[in-house]
Amino acid sequence: MSSRDQRLVPLSVDEICVLAEGLDQTMGWVELMGAKCSHPRLRPPVAGAAGCYPGPAMRYEHLIEINSQGFSAIPPFTREELWRGLLVRVYEPESFPVGPDDSEWKEESPGRLNRIVRFGRLEIHDSVTLEPMQRIVFDAQAREDMAAMRLTITLEEPAPGAMVLRFVYENDTAISAAEAPYEDLRHGAWLENDRDMVRTLRAWRDQGRLGAHGTH
Repeated sequence: MSSRDQRLVPLSVDEICVLAEGLDQTMGWVELMGAKCSHPRLRPPVAGAAGCYPGPAMRYEHLIEINSQGFSAIPPFTREELWRGLLVRVYEPESFPVGPDDSEWKEESPGRLNRIVRFGRLEIHDSVTLEPMQRIVFDAQAREDMAAMRLTITLEEPAPGAMVLRFVYENDTAISAAEAPYEDLRHGAWLENDRDMVRTLRAWRDQGRLGAHGTH
């Protein structure tokens, strides 16, 4: 995954917002539609800012369009199909081409489970909270070499016929000056991983695997 990412040239907040506005108008159906961050100058966040880190905590956000009002060539998802696909990311993340080697989970209570997700020798322990048909929150525990991290995926329908997924990555750890140059690489990896997930869900939907009786 990381081998495909390109490091971004450092830009000012104003330059980022101007460039992102242009991207928002020209990118396709499964591209970055908006990103926001915790920088004080972007409160309330400005749609389109691409990966900002100058603040006491990290917050990175992007939207991926699922159904478009004005583009009918791609068969639309139903909300149920999209939710079933997202549940695969919870219960069987290794099913995705860009995913872990294996995982295991245990239900803690209705709508909440604990997982161990393995990438080779690396083990990530997280808890997952489900709000059916609305939102999934992944809370990864801190490790010796990794801060605690939260990922929230929300299904949104901003207009009739339109549907997007909102991805928000955040933690409360301040980013040092030494770490800041690498944040764009991290953000790019997250975005590419989420794009890969959506591409996979589209393929599964076309194969009938996200229907009421679909299996993985």
